[in-house]
Amino acid sequence: MRILIQYHERLGDILRMLPLAKHFHDKGNEVLLECKDEYKDIFNCVSYVKHKPIDAMYENIDFVFNRQIWPWLYDEYRGSGMKWEKFVYGGFCEEAVGQKIVLDRLPESKPVEEYNLIAPFGISQVNRIEPAMVIKKALQMYGVEKMLVLCPTRELAEGLMVCKGHHCESITEMVSLIKNAKNFLGINSSPAVIASAVRSQYDWIADGSFGGQDDYGTWATRVYL
Repeated sequence: MRILIQYHERLGDILRMLPLAKHFHDKGNEVLLECKDEYKDIFNCVSYVKHKPIDAMYENIDFVFNRQIWPWLYDEYRGSGMKWEKFVYGGFCEEAVGQKIVLDRLPESKPVEEYNLIAPFGISQVNRIEPAMVIKKALQMYGVEKMLVLCPTRELAEGLMVCKGHHCESITEMVSLIKNAKNFLGINSSPAVIASAVRSQYDWIADGSFGGQDDYGTWATRVYL
């Protein structure tokens, strides 16, 4: 079968759809995931699912899976009290719920000097955590030396005063940066989701919203501010 998964927003959610895509692939299906072009670089890190642009025509699709929360299912999701994966595909494919994200085609990385990495910025948090608080906590945990802050824009990276900032030009670069850090501290955002796939250990701060519905820190050491 040729299966199309539709989930347009955002990178963290695209990543969290990958266990379902892998489940379909492992059953012998060809799998496409429809999302915005700005996220397509993540498909360079996986072998089992391909990117489909949103505006591309459907061709010979046998099954379409669409359980996008925003905007039509948002109120139902919040009212359910379920975790994200359980709500999105648990009722359809329970076997994929709780499976670790697999990035099986990781980019080769060049040896670099040792560094600790903080990812204090996010887009979709309900309860936003002040980035300065995350940076302060990381400095307490890891020390001041060799500290790098992952920034969403080049301007922010260049204007950061407390630590050295870095803006990745691609998602694959961000994957490599997160994988190779000595220590990593993130919030409930896509860099922490990436860390869950490529690291054996990482630290994570939950935002505590809606009883933890959005939390994705199963493989992390939870840190409290």
